[in-house]
Amino acid sequence: MSQFLRLALAILVSLTAGCKSAEDFARNNSATAEWLRAHAGSPGLKVAGAWHSDDWGDAQFKQQGSRVTGILGGYPVGGVLNGSRLYLAITENGWTSYTAILTERPDGALAGTYSRSVPFSIEEERVIRLTRPGN
Repeated sequence: MSQFLRLALAILVSLTAGCKSAEDFARNNSATAEWLRAHAGSPGLKVAGAWHSDDWGDAQFKQQGSRVTGILGGYPVGGVLNGSRLYLAITENGWTSYTAILTERPDGALAGTYSRSVPFSIEEERVIRLTRPGN
């Protein structure tokens, strides 16, 4: 095999190594839906509107009952409320890359942790805090 063909093959393998199959997407979407369904409940807070995270950037949420949709730092999000907790699935190109659990704090902020796992994993959690602009 010529050096050019070996190089082309190596590039092709490296480019396709990160590709996700339709089955991978189906499993990811199913796990996300199941995780959100398991945590859905009666909303105990209102999260619609603008938010900000020092780490993630600006956020904008819409709320319909216990369902939440919107954008967090440029990432589409979908989630559910249950009491004073917000459960979010954060996606990239249709793939849920992060899950987050946030709780309303006395100062009105939403604070908690996020994980690069579906469902949420405490082994990979990192802190996240959202505040209303101007607070």
